[in-house]
Amino acid sequence: MEKYSRWSDLTTGINPFVPPPHQLPKNVVLRWTQLFLGGILSLCRWIVLVPLLMLLVVVTSIHAVLDYVPILGRIFHRWTDSIVLGLILIVTTVFIKDEAANAKRLGLLYVTGSFHAFLMILCSAPGTKPPTLSGIQAGDVIVTNHTSVFDVLYLGFRYSPTFVFPCASDASKVLVHAWLIKRLPLLWRQYEYKAIAPTHTCGSAVWHLCRLFSHVYHTIKVTTLPSELVAKDSTPQQLQALLASMLRTKGVELSCDDFISFNAYWAHVNRGGRQPASDFTSRKAPHEHAQWTRSDK
Repeated sequence: MEKYSRWSDLTTGINPFVPPPHQLPKNVVLRWTQLFLGGILSLCRWIVLVPLLMLLVVVTSIHAVLDYVPILGRIFHRWTDSIVLGLILIVTTVFIKDEAANAKRLGLLYVTGSFHAFLMILCSAPGTKPPTLSGIQAGDVIVTNHTSVFDVLYLGFRYSPTFVFPCASDASKVLVHAWLIKRLPLLWRQYEYKAIAPTHTCGSAVWHLCRLFSHVYHTIKVTTLPSELVAKDSTPQQLQALLASMLRTKGVELSCDDFISFNAYWAHVNRGGRQPASDFTSRKAPHEHAQWTRSDK
């Protein structure tokens, strides 16, 4: 959309914040039939999900206490997560397709201690023996994308991880020492859809869930790159580029501040506001950058 062009990535032209439109049949009869049946399906799912969500709240409260108990706490945590979150995924009819990242296409055979060595062996000689690959283990720092509530449900169901947001413990900009990170597996989740995308960037979360639940099923495609193929001293930019390569796309240069300003402008426009986008962000639209380029010449 033109009015949101300030939040487009200048290199790729991608605007990751604008939600994909809900695709409905053009035929009026089919459209209203789908809306009617979808509404009934969504209501039925909510009726079943509400007790499960209440159970999840209770179980999470128990986790907060039992997680301090060695072994027993972890066993109870995994057991309850796999059952409760698994039931939620079943009720919402989410199919999961797991696949390993194509290391050959990515140019990865094995890595050594430094990222420089990692770059040097991208084109290793044929016949190089690959390392023994292992699955995700306790203590791993999973680097992954996040676009939907289904991401959290899937990760909790599969791994019961501790969700963290990188931040400094003091005024410094140091986040974490590289030696603290032993293994860095990468996970990329992509949603295969036709009518409505499970990804959610703006607008009412409840309304978005109602629309999601109105469709028969959803499919998550999970691509995993083992930690043995990821250099421990990779920078965030290098990890972002590697994740993008797993999806055959490119990363975008947009920040959390851009996401916040976009949501503020989206809410303003949908309330009927008429303030220009320039009041919400200092980013320039692509045509403004083009004007600057011509004027510089």
